[in-house]
Amino acid sequence: MKFFLKRFLVFLVIFGVIVIGWMIIHPLAPGSVSVSISAPTRFLAGAPEKIKVTMNGEHGFPAWDSVDWGDGIKEGNPNRHPTGFHSDPCGQYFMPTNGSTPPPIPHVDVGTLPPGKGYVEFLHRYRRPGWYLVKVQADEFGWVCTHQRSPSAIGTIALHVTGPAAPGNGILDPRPGLVLKLYNYYSNLSGYFGADDPDGYLRSITVTWVDGATRVYTNHTECASHGNTWPSGLLGFRWRQHIKPGKYSVKITALSTDCSGRESQTITLVARFRLSPTGNRIQITEATFSPHKPNGNRDYTLPVSELWNLENDDSVP
Repeated sequence: MKFFLKRFLVFLVIFGVIVIGWMIIHPLAPGSVSVSISAPTRFLAGAPEKIKVTMNGEHGFPAWDSVDWGDGIKEGNPNRHPTGFHSDPCGQYFMPTNGSTPPPIPHVDVGTLPPGKGYVEFLHRYRRPGWYLVKVQADEFGWVCTHQRSPSAIGTIALHVTGPAAPGNGILDPRPGLVLKLYNYYSNLSGYFGADDPDGYLRSITVTWVDGATRVYTNHTECASHGNTWPSGLLGFRWRQHIKPGKYSVKITALSTDCSGRESQTITLVARFRLSPTGNRIQITEATFSPHKPNGNRDYTLPVSELWNLENDDSVP
């Protein structure tokens, strides 16, 4: 027992020295930040709710760090910690555009920066009625300056969502997408086809190929809807085909529903493109949606983050 206590005391001493040393190297920058949130506090389930966040910092320009919607959904600022970009944490230094070696990042004393104010707005939809406590965390200055940590604060607001519960396939449409990746000297075309729906389950996508043949691709992943979240869907595949140079079109129809197969939504994308043996080998000439453009993201190309998740693979003769 005594031996254990001695080892534990030694551990505490070492840990304390490490913590104190870290605090000396990374002193807390003096200052403060405040966060206030304004929004309608009562609205219907499924309706988009907009909140406006105001941030005041004693030094530098404040920036939001995270949002907790109180329904299990949390968001983090993707621009809070950029990598591979040489910039002064306080916005006074930028990477040279002529390819020359960038100068050393200057040491900025945050305490000398003037007060700053920032605004940001968010949209969110709750599926079920109830009370939700929203929390937004913000830092006093946007970037973590050399040897200085940004003070942070959390603003809160209570939202009352009234019923009935929104359907499993929400107001956002499914979005069929297309990426033509490569057309080589051997007339081999490759790319990605698919569809996504942030608030619905992708039942299937129907593709009419360049030769007029039609094929239905069924989603074999079961529909899942937990708690207050919608059953988001993603279905697609990598694709390759031997095609001679020329003009072609491909039609992609996406069908999404709720987990019970109801509340169906259908959007069709027709993409026309030109294939050339040299130069700019792939040229998209037209991309149209019917019966209308999907609300939300209207781009016909799938996000890169989704392409990596398309595990299916298909080839057409």
